[in-house]
Amino acid sequence: TVEKAISETDVVLITGGSSVGVRDFTREIVEGLGSPGVLFHGVQMKPGKPLLGAFVEGKFIFGLPGHPVAVGVCFDEIVRPVLKKLSGLAIKDYLPERKTIKAKLRINIPSRFGFQEYVRVKLTNDSGTIWAEPVFGKSGLIRTLVEADGFLVVPENSNGLYEGETVEVFVFE
Repeated sequence: TVEKAISETDVVLITGGSSVGVRDFTREIVEGLGSPGVLFHGVQMKPGKPLLGAFVEGKFIFGLPGHPVAVGVCFDEIVRPVLKKLSGLAIKDYLPERKTIKAKLRINIPSRFGFQEYVRVKLTNDSGTIWAEPVFGKSGLIRTLVEADGFLVVPENSNGLYEGETVEVFVFE
C-alpha cells in the first residue's frame, strides 16, 4: 500500500492513475494520507501533463503518468533532480547533464502555446548536415523511443519550431 511505502521509504513513486479519468485514483489516495498532501497536480509539460507531486509525513510522493514516454520525461525532468538534491548533491550535480548536438529541422513541429513539449527525433547525416525529424506517436508508444535518437524541447512560449531551423537535440545514450 502507499501507507506502507511511506513508512519504509524516503520517496514514493506511483506509476499510472494520475490523470483525471474514472480509473485514476492517485490524487484521491494521496489526499487521504495527511498534510500538506497534494502540492500540484498537472504540469505545463507534454508529455507528462498529469504529473502529481505531494508531501506527506515528511516524504515526497510522485504520481507519474501511465504512458512510458511521459514517465521517462517526468522522471528525468522532475523526479531525478529531486532525488539527487535529497541525496545531498550540489546543484551542479543534480541538474540533468546530457549530450547535445545541433541539427536542422527537416519539417515544421507545431506545438501548443503554454506547454513545454518534449519531441522525440531521429537524426540523419546528409552530406555533412545533421537533420532532425520528429518521430510522431502518442506517449504510450514505446516505438517512438526505440526509433528516436534523442529529443528536442519546444519552449512553452512558442507555437512550434520551423523547417530548416537549427535546434539543440538531447541525444539518448
